[in-house]
Amino acid sequence: MDPEEEIPVSCTQCSPPAAGEKGPRPSPGRRAKNLFGLWIGKAELNGLERSSFRFHVGAAVLYGIFFSIQGLGAYLMTTEQMGATEFQITLYFSLSMATFIFSTVGSFYLTWRNHRSFMVLYSILGPLSLIGLMFNQNPYFFIGLIVWVNLNHAMFLPAQNMVFRSNYRGEVRGVLYARAQMVRMVIAASTALSVGYLLHRKPEMFTYVFAVSGIIGMIGLLLFSMMPRNTEMENRKSGRMPKAKGNPFADFFQIMRRDRFFRKYETYFFMYGIAFMMTHPLVAPFVKHRLGANWVQAPWIFVVIQSGVMIIFVPLFGRLLDRTNAVPVATLAFICLAFWPISLSVAMSIPFAYVAAFFFGLGMAGVDIAWMLGAQTFATKDKIQSYHAVHVTLVGLRAIIAPFVGYGLMRIIGYHATFAFAGCLFLLAAMFMIGLNRQRAKSLKEQGNKEE
Repeated sequence: MDPEEEIPVSCTQCSPPAAGEKGPRPSPGRRAKNLFGLWIGKAELNGLERSSFRFHVGAAVLYGIFFSIQGLGAYLMTTEQMGATEFQITLYFSLSMATFIFSTVGSFYLTWRNHRSFMVLYSILGPLSLIGLMFNQNPYFFIGLIVWVNLNHAMFLPAQNMVFRSNYRGEVRGVLYARAQMVRMVIAASTALSVGYLLHRKPEMFTYVFAVSGIIGMIGLLLFSMMPRNTEMENRKSGRMPKAKGNPFADFFQIMRRDRFFRKYETYFFMYGIAFMMTHPLVAPFVKHRLGANWVQAPWIFVVIQSGVMIIFVPLFGRLLDRTNAVPVATLAFICLAFWPISLSVAMSIPFAYVAAFFFGLGMAGVDIAWMLGAQTFATKDKIQSYHAVHVTLVGLRAIIAPFVGYGLMRIIGYHATFAFAGCLFLLAAMFMIGLNRQRAKSLKEQGNKEE
């Protein structure tokens, strides 16, 4: 199918269902397959979903290569080739994640008609800049490149989420996203092992590795931007999405003020994020300088084990999302993720880091689902990109604070105690999420009784 070809609204098998409808059933007995022959469980997909998923999986293959190499960036900074300090690694995480604040700006100017142009623009501007590492290997220059890549990715995310919401029905969205993530994780694990082996033998090759990953990342994002258009949605939403007046951040405050359940969800997610960002910048220098990790072991710690675990558990969390909502998914994910820093808090050798990586992958399997698709539990279809922009913007806000809190605690009480504190914070966030799920279920039940 020509990626630029629009799917006609009149096509009964291709056009998406209206809100509240199940949509047309595909031909009897037909099971959907993606490009690689992976079965999509028992899901029956319409034409738009099948076409979209092919592009989604193709992009996931290239994402896997790109993000697996980026995932080794913090460890790269600890090596002799770059020689970054603990503070520089903290700054790397803080600034690169703080760029998500600008997701709100991207969402404000996003429309149903221009979202593809947005995605193409950010695809070219972002990953390709990693070629610059071939000319300058200073830690601060590397931080600047990653910040620029993440800035463009933050602007890309609202458009990506809009496509997920418009092209996939709610009852299959979680499982389709999970299947694509499985492909991405397989590719990420194999890429990380190959890169680790290469850099263990020839560490000076890291500049070429990151440059090539930038080109691959650009192609992957461009492929996603060619996903078939939901023309019925574009025809209904031809202009700019309804926005708060004044500035891009006005919508942020309106949503947080008016939707109390979403506000609580984001508050507890913020608590999780503080714990996550306290821990993450400390892991690379800890395993390098305290546990003595090398380039052969680093891919297992930072990519391979967690990818393998996510391959198994992401589909399960995806099904949980389809059958419930994002709150139980986040709750279970936070509980699992708590054992990541707890394992590191008692780590005395590399095997402890492998155990921690297992729990990291287990928790992130759920967080990945709740993070990317969670806002859709609360938002109406017309506001999904605004809700997701709020969610992503809060990532940027906590990134300004949390990494330096972790760094400061590490300097005062040491690595092990800081990891233990973060584990407790994860469990506290999970406890609050349990309460939120009960409150929301009670509210929905009361609304149902009133309607009857």
